[in-house]
Amino acid sequence: MLNDPTRVALLSHLDCHPGSVTELAATFSLAQPTVSIHVRQLREAGLAESRREGGRTIYSVPRGRVERLLTETGDLLLRFCDPE
Repeated sequence: MLNDPTRVALLSHLDCHPGSVTELAATFSLAQPTVSIHVRQLREAGLAESRREGGRTIYSVPRGRVERLLTETGDLLLRFCDPE
């Protein structure tokens, strides 16, 4: 999931700046269908959520979910470190 630098960049941006696919496409100079695919993958992984504002869908990051993911990833990586 987070092996794609574009998804990581979108996730990082959405954490501070919730926005629509159109806004994300303009910010990252990407095609809207490309952004839609990445955002859908983030949503399916539970790393992004959406809400309707008028005719727009605004995406954001559920902070607690991302913090748990980072903690779990750090714990996993530390298991492979050799104790000195």
